[in-house]
Amino acid sequence: MNLFDKAREMYTPIVHPDAWIIIGTSTGVESAPFDSGEFRAVPNPFNPTTTLILRVVGHGSFDVDGRATIAIYSPAGTKVRDLFDGRLSPGENRIVWDGKNRRGDRVASGVYFAVARTQTATYKTKLVLVQ
Repeated sequence: MNLFDKAREMYTPIVHPDAWIIIGTSTGVESAPFDSGEFRAVPNPFNPTTTLILRVVGHGSFDVDGRATIAIYSPAGTKVRDLFDGRLSPGENRIVWDGKNRRGDRVASGVYFAVARTQTATYKTKLVLVQ
């Protein structure tokens, strides 16, 4: 398969197990490094708890000291609760959310967003709490 840009210039193929094809328009601004991690919740929808799974592939895609934060937000963008602030290792990391806010009160049924941040990437996943 051959790839061409808008000017019909052919791209040189890259053969490497970690190579990715990214299609877009150059803005002249260097983008953040591509990260092949994954962030999801199981089960989802959930009641009363869900497990957030943050998978980060290899040391090259994780920040130097492995620091990460995970927080829950309402659809309006209000922080509901900080779940994690510390070091994680490359690979699969699991954090449980019990459906409670920072005061320990159960939150209402509805949609929430979990956001995980490392130095190199931000991951987001939608959560649905059904009571």
